[in-house]
Parts: sequence; C-alpha cells; structure tokens
Amino acid sequence: MTRAREAGPVKDPKTGVWGFVVDVGVDEHGKRKQARRRGFRTKKLAQGELDKLRSDVANQTYVPPARQTFSEFLDEWLAIMAGPDKLKPSTLSSYTRVLRIHVRPRIGGLQLQALTAGALDKLYLELGKTLSPRSTRYVHAILHGALKWAVKQGRVVRNVADAATPPEAKHARAREMTVWSAADIRHFFEVDEVKKSRERIAWWVAVMTGVRRGELLGLRWGDVDLDGGQMSIVQTITAVDHKIVIGDTKTGKSRSIGLDAATIAELRAHRARQAQEHLALGIRPGDATLVFSRPDGAPLDPDRFSERLIHLVERHPELPRIRLHDLRHTHATILMRAGVPITVVRAGWATAQSPSRATPTSTSTRRCRPTPPNGRRR
Repeated sequence: MTRAREAGPVKDPKTGVWGFVVDVGVDEHGKRKQARRRGFRTKKLAQGELDKLRSDVANQTYVPPARQTFSEFLDEWLAIMAGPDKLKPSTLSSYTRVLRIHVRPRIGGLQLQALTAGALDKLYLELGKTLSPRSTRYVHAILHGALKWAVKQGRVVRNVADAATPPEAKHARAREMTVWSAADIRHFFEVDEVKKSRERIAWWVAVMTGVRRGELLGLRWGDVDLDGGQMSIVQTITAVDHKIVIGDTKTGKSRSIGLDAATIAELRAHRARQAQEHLALGIRPGDATLVFSRPDGAPLDPDRFSERLIHLVERHPELPRIRLHDLRHTHATILMRAGVPITVVRAGWATAQSPSRATPTSTSTRRCRPTPPNGRRR
C-alpha cells in the first residue's frame, strides 16, 4: 500500500476538488503526524502545494497550522517577557499599553500565521494619521520583537515585520532638546514661585548634576556624602501603571558624581528642613530616607514631578519651554560651553557628539563642576 507521504493529489468524486494527505513527521510518542489539504480546483494546484509542504518538512521549516489569534499570542509573549531577567516593569507596562491601544483593536483578531507584512503596513498607515513617525516606529519595534520570538518558538516560519515598511528613521527623530542658558537658569531660580516650591532643590540638583529623573527621585541620604562632595547613583524610582517601582539604574551599574560647593550647601539646608518636617510627623530619618520625597517621606510620583516643572515654566513665558529631561542636557551643554570635553562630561555621554543625540553609557566618577546659577564658585 502506498504511504500517505508518497501519494499524490486525489480528486473527490462528489465535489470534484483535489486534495492530499502527507506525512509531516512524528509526535513526542513516535506516532506519525499527517497534514491534510483540500479544496484545490485543479490537480496542478494541489501538486504545487504538496511539493511546497514536502520541501518545508525536508528543510525543517514546516509549521503546523494553528488557530491562535495574534492577540492571544501577544498575551503569551507578554507573560514570558514579564519573567525574571526579561523586560523592566516600566518597559513591560509601556509595551502592554501600546499593544492594547494601537495594535489589538486593529489586527489582534487575525490569526498569528495569517499575519502578513501587508497587514503591518496597513496598520502603520492607519497609525500615521494620529501618531508621530517616531511613535509608529516604536510600535513596529515592539511587533518585530514579538514576532522574532514567534519564529524562535517555531510558531511561524519567518518574521513578517522584516518585510514591513514603517516610517523611515529620518522622519522619526526624537524631539530636539531645549537647552537653557546660564541666564535662563538664574532667572528660573529667582522666580518667587520656584523659591517657594518643595521641588526647588530637586530641580537645582537636576540641572547641577545632570542625573536622570528616576535617579534623582531614587536618591537616598545614605547615597550622599556631603563632606566628601559626592553622591552615588544606586537606584531609580519609576511609575508603572500608577504604582511606584524602585529598581536598578538604566545601565544596571552604580556611579558617583561630584557635587559643587553651592549644591552641597543647598543639600545641607534641605536636609535640615526635611529633618524638622519628619520630626513633626514622628518619622525617624536614616540612610534609607529619600532625599526628595513627599512630606511623609513617601516617594514622589515621577510623572507628576515632571508635570509640575512643565506647568510652572508655562506660567512664565519669558522662559524657554523645557522638560525635566532637558535639564540633563542643559547641564552637559553648559559644561561643554565652559570648555569641558564631552568625553569627560559627567552626565553620562561616552562619545563626542551633540548632547541631544548622545547615548548615556558612562559609569565613571567625574569631578568637573559647572558654575552655579549665581555665577560664582563657592
């Protein structure tokens, strides 16, 4: 009797259409597995599909058909990415949100194996009506990563995102950074509203050290050596799904940053005020106490912290509009204008390029200190 894998297409006498049955390997118990295909109008079409399937089996690129939708697959992928040593909670939250808002409603119902580059191109075209090219490329990057895992798991033969055409990188550049001048900084800290703000000292440290937002808010008094003029960046604070998360630094390594005399004086005064505040509330300070916190010692919400700076600056049209992260670039730019080479600027850039395009990588201690906003070194 001819084995199924050796048989050719067969015509159904009732319907007149062609089909075939072919061996595609064995299961974990050694039992033969077969694939069946029906509905071909001609023997030639059936034979062509049969030859292709046999070739896939021989080349070990055959993937059994599955009814799993793309949305179901994404659920599985996100669950894997939530595991140890995978994505950071903040990154996982961002991916989940982007997929929920922009991807699932449009292509989540498609079967994973039916997903095509054309379907992705159509998705990017729709997203381009409301999203920036950079945001659309971010969606593409997430999908590319998910489908790469699908290929690795043998769910699909190839990553169709490789053949898709998201917006070109030149149209998806990050927003240019706004950089304040020394005069802008002096004016900002002379504004009455700033002088009265609880966040004033945090903004001061941000512009005088160039640390990232999460690093600033994660700073503890045990990480600050005022006598030695140093502070260590050890942990970060981020907000994930409106919950505060304490984690490692962006690079996973700690680094030390030198403090100028003016910043040391500001931090000493701030610590004294905070100690009085905590004493009134019955809070016992210690090395784990956050340098910048709510009155009860709880962490500040990173997003609200950023929003307060933006809203305050908006109320003062004489100041260039700026985001909290721009203070990091302001710090680096002021040092560079003072003649400090970019390769030794302590804000964390490793190559001599524009701060708005640089990549934060360095972990070394740097003692280069910018002139304080009052124009004097103390």
